[in-house]
Amino acid sequence: MDQFTHEDHLKERLSFLTELYTLYKIKLTNEHIGILWEILAATAIRSNSEIFFKWLNEQLSFIGTNKYTFLSYETLDYFFTNFVLNPANNYGVMEIEGFNLFKSLFKIINEKSHKIQIMNVIRKKNEHETISSHGSTLISNTYSNVNQNKEFILYVHPDQLKGIETVWRIMVECNNIIVTADCMIFIGNIYQNVSDVIQDQRMEIEEDLVKKSILQIKNLRAEIHKPIPEHFGEEQINHVNYKNQFYQSQIDKN
Repeated sequence: MDQFTHEDHLKERLSFLTELYTLYKIKLTNEHIGILWEILAATAIRSNSEIFFKWLNEQLSFIGTNKYTFLSYETLDYFFTNFVLNPANNYGVMEIEGFNLFKSLFKIINEKSHKIQIMNVIRKKNEHETISSHGSTLISNTYSNVNQNKEFILYVHPDQLKGIETVWRIMVECNNIIVTADCMIFIGNIYQNVSDVIQDQRMEIEEDLVKKSILQIKNLRAEIHKPIPEHFGEEQINHVNYKNQFYQSQIDKN
């Protein structure tokens, strides 16, 4: 009888892939990442997906450092666009590692497009340069005390961020209370961490957050007042109310 679990075998195989790609300094191709998604995410049990997502996220943490990663920006953009943001995805079953991977991809892809700037003190200061949305002027980060505590700052209206619609979908659809709470914080950061470049749009951005919050409240209230199916228990109703309170708090603050 095998003394190792299915998860142990999966971790070992992914570790082998890491060593293989690193040893020969090769990159994961679009085709290969698509195959891994189909096997370990799209049609797999949830524990497999979480192991796969954590494995990818560990590689993402090497981007911008001296450590080799088998992930290229081109493959990441392909993966994010065609798989992570696929409208057919069921975000209701998203778990913690899946959302961690989503956040990492969201930030990296949008930073590559000069829409946000990731505030990571591990990076060298001279790596933090972002193209302004108002022209071709190169804006260097000053690492002010205000910005040091932010996860990232925006250089465009949130509506221009790739994947922003999916962030709201996760917020509404996900049934994991921890992911929901994390997504609430993430949405708050997206709409509040505005750079000086678009400071004149701050009021418009805050009003947009309120409008979207009102819309989500309506959707959630409509959902909770529907006849409750047999599988829809007290915990799920409390989860809906929790989201409702978040949206209401955004409205109250503004």
